[in-house]
Amino acid sequence: MTRHLRRWSLLGRFLGIAALGLAIAIVAGPIWVPAIGRALVLDDCRVEQGSPSAEVLAVPASPWLSDKPSFARLTRAAGLIRDGRASSVVMTCPALYGVSGCELAQGQLTARGYPRLPMREVPLPSSPAVVEARAILDEVSRAGAKSVTVLVAPFEFRRLNRVYRLEAAKRGIKACVISVGD
Repeated sequence: MTRHLRRWSLLGRFLGIAALGLAIAIVAGPIWVPAIGRALVLDDCRVEQGSPSAEVLAVPASPWLSDKPSFARLTRAAGLIRDGRASSVVMTCPALYGVSGCELAQGQLTARGYPRLPMREVPLPSSPAVVEARAILDEVSRAGAKSVTVLVAPFEFRRLNRVYRLEAAKRGIKACVISVGD
């Protein structure tokens, strides 16, 4: 009888410790989940000053045209232009109810105190990443640039890093893809 009680006692301790560990993992999730995400994102474009330099910045389709807008990539692009790390921005701009996404972006930036960006608009309906990358890189090529920094959302980094580097290499353009999150 005492052997059975000891087994149940050990099982109870094990389940209690497991439940406590699970509760700690859930409560501390906002700390460890982003840390793991940062560790998984390869960003080899950084330089000592903290930001890459390129002739042109590319900002693929507008995540700020969603239910929960994020302006992190736009404000990062504006900051890189202001710091002299690039001379212009190439941005895909789907139209929403007849209004260009680029015009909406410019309006949001000026409302946040940034000057209007020197922007080359690539009108493009919602399309696969490869089609969008080709359109952006074609515009970068038309601008005569040989280097581009592409600002992407963290959840898209791995996939878009591969797409942009491959498509840029075909055009003789050096591409640096960086993850910009909130």
